[in-house]
Amino acid sequence: MAKQVQIQEAPNLISTPDVYFKKNEFEAAIFKQGYDVILEKALRCPCKSHGADNLSNCKNCGGSGWLFINPIKTKALIHSQNQSTKFKEWSEENVGNANITVRDVDRLAFMDRVTVLQGESIHTQTAYPNKYKNILFSFLDYKPKEVTEVFLFSSANDKLILLQENVDYTIDDMKIILNNDFSMIENLTISLRYIHAPQYHIIDVRRDVMVSTTFEVGFGKTKSQMPISAIGRRAHYVLDKQNFNSDLIFDNSYKEETCKIKDNSCNK
Repeated sequence: MAKQVQIQEAPNLISTPDVYFKKNEFEAAIFKQGYDVILEKALRCPCKSHGADNLSNCKNCGGSGWLFINPIKTKALIHSQNQSTKFKEWSEENVGNANITVRDVDRLAFMDRVTVLQGESIHTQTAYPNKYKNILFSFLDYKPKEVTEVFLFSSANDKLILLQENVDYTIDDMKIILNNDFSMIENLTISLRYIHAPQYHIIDVRRDVMVSTTFEVGFGKTKSQMPISAIGRRAHYVLDKQNFNSDLIFDNSYKEETCKIKDNSCNK
């Protein structure tokens, strides 16, 4: 039997002015001052069974347990990057928080991925190229916008060898491809420094539900969901990185406005 809910008596509202948030001005500020970003929804992969971890050979999540779908380009306000507490153990793996605000149409949830297209972050990486299909290459942690330095290790008693782009190596998406002449070197090791677009994963949604009374001419008073505020943490590796043939991870994205379960159009 449902409990009877009592109604609390309202306060005296005589001669009190109405106060409204102007949702459009909030959204205009986000769109005018925000960064161009790609938002991707995160879902836990259903390959995980009771009492067992995710399948390492799952082509939906690649064994990470997460899949990212339906990328959309939009705007977001991003500020207070690298916010930290007073006492903190510093390393490359635990820095890089940011406050992220988006319009309510771009709802955010835990682990959603935000790629800041106009942002530039510098990353250094040590890579160990191997030969596959007669191509000497190595995967990179991120997709470079610009590679500034690539050094080849020769020996402990020799200076590093500075490599030249389009002569000694080329960049293909998230791969560095070396000249096959270097395949003669045993235990080949290179170090790179490059610029890439930073990525964040949502770790906390601080203002998830904020429904405010607004007033619109011709419509009167309405209830509107206000912009969403969240905290993102820098992604230190790409969870759904593809392999050389680009067939390691399935893309489960779909067109949300046309997907219908009955006719199975989600999988078309």
